[in-house]
Amino acid sequence: MSTSIDSDIQHATGDNQSPDVGADLNEEDKRWLPDGQIGRQLDQETVRERDLLRWPSVVCIIANRMIGSGIFLTPSTLMQYTQSVGITLLFWVAGAITALCGTLMFIEYGLRSPRFHLRDTALGIKQPLPRSGGELYYLKDVLRKPAFLAVSLYGIAFILLGNIATNSMAFGVRVLQAAGRADPIDGWEARGIALAILTFTCALHTLWRIGGIRFSNVLAVIKLAMLFLIFITGCLTWGGVFKRQTDAIPNMTAPDAFKNPSTDAYSFAQAYLSIIFAYGGFNQANYVLGEVYKPKENYKLPAFLTVLGVCILYLLVNISYMLVVPADEQKAGQDVALRFFELTFGSISPDGAAIAPRILAGFMAISSLGNLVVMTYTAARVKQEIAKEGILPFYSFFAKNRPVPSKAKDNPVPLGALFLHWAVSTLLILATAPLAPLQAYRILVQLYSYTIDAIFGVVLGVGIFILRLRRKSSRSFTHETFMPAWISFGSAAVYGLSMAYPVITSYIPPSADFALAFPFKGLPWYSVATVGWCCVAAGAAWWVGFRLVYVRQHHDEQLVVKRWLLKTEHDTMEHETIQFCWRMGDTGGKKMREEAYIIESYDAARIPLHQGAV
Repeated sequence: MSTSIDSDIQHATGDNQSPDVGADLNEEDKRWLPDGQIGRQLDQETVRERDLLRWPSVVCIIANRMIGSGIFLTPSTLMQYTQSVGITLLFWVAGAITALCGTLMFIEYGLRSPRFHLRDTALGIKQPLPRSGGELYYLKDVLRKPAFLAVSLYGIAFILLGNIATNSMAFGVRVLQAAGRADPIDGWEARGIALAILTFTCALHTLWRIGGIRFSNVLAVIKLAMLFLIFITGCLTWGGVFKRQTDAIPNMTAPDAFKNPSTDAYSFAQAYLSIIFAYGGFNQANYVLGEVYKPKENYKLPAFLTVLGVCILYLLVNISYMLVVPADEQKAGQDVALRFFELTFGSISPDGAAIAPRILAGFMAISSLGNLVVMTYTAARVKQEIAKEGILPFYSFFAKNRPVPSKAKDNPVPLGALFLHWAVSTLLILATAPLAPLQAYRILVQLYSYTIDAIFGVVLGVGIFILRLRRKSSRSFTHETFMPAWISFGSAAVYGLSMAYPVITSYIPPSADFALAFPFKGLPWYSVATVGWCCVAAGAAWWVGFRLVYVRQHHDEQLVVKRWLLKTEHDTMEHETIQFCWRMGDTGGKKMREEAYIIESYDAARIPLHQGAV
């Protein structure tokens, strides 16, 4: 993957053009580049064709992100919240349905948004080109006005919460437990390991892009094998291999399964947030969709089948838990996964009771490591796309691809975005030092689930209706994604309503009994929801400062962020040029008209700003 990065150009006028712009293109392609530039310009090649992601990597990215510590921690949380085996299993089924509907919705967004003007057709004709960035571009497509609002709301929230501090701390704790360390584990010891593994994963993806992807694929296969092992172990217990009576009948029969459930609305909201966290990650391929070869072939069906397979595995694993662990122990707050390992592998030898927790900790450490590796790869690309919108200070640094080492032109990586990813994750690890590592982990994952998944998920669910009901949009959606309107509306409705449930009910006060069992000791019950909305408010405040402050000072000029993309026949980008232009507005303060300069151009955003750096 070769890269040509144009030096920053400030206040160039006329027909002058940097001699480095498009240096790696042939003469036929160069004719499509812009003739004049005012402001800053980034000019870079994208991933070379042979290094684009094929369907096995797409499958592994999704599976690796979905299968994390949630499948080991969430069963205990759910039973404490619901107090019912039957309702707990129904929550897992509801989560599977939500994940599948969300997958269909993200497939539709991914193959349809964003859209670019075509060079050789009449102005106004647009064609989709799959891009990395995930929700960033989909929210932009839904919330088109005012300019920069959707980018600021999502971008700031994702930069704050879309990091790997949580999994780094969880990995540190699990490694110590797998090594035989007894609780309580010193917080700084676990944080030291967290900082080390965080630095390692960022360095891996910086120095060796392909190596990071292959390592992620290997970890995904191991994690799938672990879930199969748990399911097979549960079946063997049912068959009497471990010489103990199965709990299938008392746990799974209808009268007992739904006996004395919780009636607390707040506890159900928190239970569903835990489910969102456990099933989260089904949209990870959308974060790097611009690096997928022939997305309609290597993304659409593989993504859906992968999510379906993981959902089935999750249900089978939870049934295995119910076959082995007594319901009373689960309701009392016992670690369900730990008791499963103690009652199965722990019964094999006299020392099994001591070995079983270490086996579980090893499984969870591998799960956390897989999440670390894959999310570093995907989240860094999202942050790079956020920087390309021009809303961040030093946006050119965070937006550029750089070959590392400098002579490796076939290995460009978003070095600035990876540094931002590492810096924010490190800051959160240090900022949560007063809390125990696992408590900080639970709070941060709840925040991510509530803000990124739930709040923005509601907007995206409504967004499908908005986009399809716009004039001529529904026909183009069906043509470009091959998804009938009834499937589109149905999946969006289910996903949007499912995400709205925890958003709303998280503000219903818990009962006195549940308040005593509240997992975040010392914090108000509404803390997760409130901090989540504060992250969204931070994005709104950023937008106000970014737009209105400049408008009041200099109202005669406009910032135009334009993209010129050369598209291959495989629906991927061959070359990308981004230009941050400062231009005088039209008479009467009207916005500048949209112009198509090359094969596909997209006017990302236009607002009045002063000439100078953002």
